[in-house]
Amino acid sequence: MDFERDAPFAERMVTGNAPGFMIWDALPDHQAERLDFRNAGLGGPASSVPGARTIASAEELNKVLDLYALGFVVAEDGRQDR
Repeated sequence: MDFERDAPFAERMVTGNAPGFMIWDALPDHQAERLDFRNAGLGGPASSVPGARTIASAEELNKVLDLYALGFVVAEDGRQDR
């Protein structure tokens, strides 16, 4: 891997453990802006783990995910009751 060449792509790589970028990319721009999706650094002091964050509650985000039939469910506080 050429870090200089591949780093911008790798920063927004989607994995099963971090689907936030996929959700963000699938939303219309006006919804992503309304929900305030942004890049977030989730790593600690010695690591860099790129992620996506939003100010939306799990309930609000699930309504939008259902509206656009994106196939994701957000569980609040680790609950999986849907």
